[in-house]
Amino acid sequence: MKSAILIFLALWVFTTLAAAPFYDRRDIELPPGAHMEGNVLVLHNDPDEYSDDEDDFDHIENYSSQDEDPELANASSTMLTKRWDKDQNPVLVYAGGPKQHVGTLRRNRLRHKIIDCLRIVGITGHPDDNSGDKGRWEEWCSENYEAYCASSCRIPNIVYNSDPKDTYASNARLDISVQWSELYESAYPGIREAAFGFAADIYTQMTEDAANCYEVNFKGSRHTVMCNTVTNVLVVLPYAKDHPLAARLNVILRFNGKTLEGGLDCEKGLKKARESYSSTYQPQLAKVMNWNKDKMPLISACNKEDCFSVRKGGYFKYDDLANKPIEPILGHFDWKGKGCDSFHPLG
Repeated sequence: MKSAILIFLALWVFTTLAAAPFYDRRDIELPPGAHMEGNVLVLHNDPDEYSDDEDDFDHIENYSSQDEDPELANASSTMLTKRWDKDQNPVLVYAGGPKQHVGTLRRNRLRHKIIDCLRIVGITGHPDDNSGDKGRWEEWCSENYEAYCASSCRIPNIVYNSDPKDTYASNARLDISVQWSELYESAYPGIREAAFGFAADIYTQMTEDAANCYEVNFKGSRHTVMCNTVTNVLVVLPYAKDHPLAARLNVILRFNGKTLEGGLDCEKGLKKARESYSSTYQPQLAKVMNWNKDKMPLISACNKEDCFSVRKGGYFKYDDLANKPIEPILGHFDWKGKGCDSFHPLG
């Protein structure tokens, strides 16, 4: 009898621990050189490191300093309201918000840093409002899973032009957070990594266009190329009515100082992101989702920051009057962008 009880308890412990949580739990290793400061993940970043692909642009137009935010195109498009055929799975990308200085951290180095951030802060789930960093907080946060508690990711040592003009400084940082992470990894293995890579690539492609970069001749140093990128990136797939949702990721990147120099042409950067989607991420997402890549049109647009706001939603369909979830149905939610006429709610 005693042995039977022990066997039962052992089986109960095994099945309980092995049960899939709301978001798949997996062992996490922090990126090399990274550490936690409270609930903030801090990456290692050497401002003097350069990758082989970072040759200078042939020509960079130096933009005058400006305090105002760049004008971003309004994403009004007939594609957003089109009712897609059942065999089509369109992918939606919005980019925009005020320009953000990333200094010399650009191209592949920027891409890798953002992916490192998202692998930690991008899997904490999503809240039932726009607080942005709680997810399944009580379930995930523990001494053994400290990394799951990361509310944001910090990339230090960002180079910038300090006072007096043309004075080198690097005591600045980028802060990356995820306002909404809805990635159905258990249903679509690999969707998490694909979404992280795609979102990081959109930020990176902004730094691939000379219109978003400028040169600074720091005193006692060679000329230095620095770039700006967007604040917000939103990836949703598939973006079509009556199609089960596979991924929705809303990322925010901010420089902790003022972005006064250089410009930001979001549309030029997004054009490069479209090319990258066709060559790299469309085939990757098609493989993960088991879709026909020729039936995955990309809907992309630059938008103002208000278009990235979120409200109640996620796994649950909400009863707004009762302020509580009605039922946990995959792909059904009450969510939309606020303050953005061209943003159409999903569902």
